[in-house]
Amino acid sequence: MENIVHCMEVVKQKIEEENPKSFKAFLKIINHRWETNLVKDLHRTAYYLYPDLHYTNNLRFKKDLIESLKDVINKLAPNIDLAKDAVEEVKYFQEATCGFVDHLAIRARGTQCPADWWLNYGWSAPNLRPIVMKILSCTTSSSGCERNWSTFGLIHTKP
Repeated sequence: MENIVHCMEVVKQKIEEENPKSFKAFLKIINHRWETNLVKDLHRTAYYLYPDLHYTNNLRFKKDLIESLKDVINKLAPNIDLAKDAVEEVKYFQEATCGFVDHLAIRARGTQCPADWWLNYGWSAPNLRPIVMKILSCTTSSSGCERNWSTFGLIHTKP
């Protein structure tokens, strides 16, 4: 799930490089569909929390991503106090301090699964880490759900 926003950014850049004259027309169509049908706060938040992409693309000050992150934390935190504490802990990740500055954490950003990376190096954000683990452990495919419903349909058929 964490790469969908990044992949869309790459696609937009490729379209601009290949078709500089008609880029704006393509981009208008893509952005309309992207914003209305596809991208959600959860996608933006996963992109923001993906360690390699966060630090490589300097996402630290992207206002739309930070607002999405706050909204998702507010929804997923068990209570408002933990949500507040989790939002305060985001700064450790943004600034790459505490456990996020460890040389092993830096080396593992691009090589380790993002959820595992947070499990191993997110200890300095104990309220944020379980929320991040939920977000980054989500699947981007619905095929597992479709498979379950297909099996359910075979078991429970209408008379």
